[in-house]
Amino acid sequence: MTSIELKEKVISQIHITEDNDALEFILEFLTQNEDRNSTYTFSDDLRKRLDISVEQSNNGELISEEEERKLTEEWLEK
Repeated sequence: MTSIELKEKVISQIHITEDNDALEFILEFLTQNEDRNSTYTFSDDLRKRLDISVEQSNNGELISEEEERKLTEEWLEK
């Protein structure tokens, strides 16, 4: 995927999200990455969420992107 395609995909996802936490994270991440020497510090809540995600991954509790899309579509239809 080209850089332009990636940017379009990211922008598209940003436009449809209603998750303020995700949007704040993205903004903070992109702002901090303007200075490549800076270090990102995760909030306690985000750290817990990431730890849970890593644990789920280690336990094989994963679904494919295709399955996630299908579940999201089903949820949105309700």
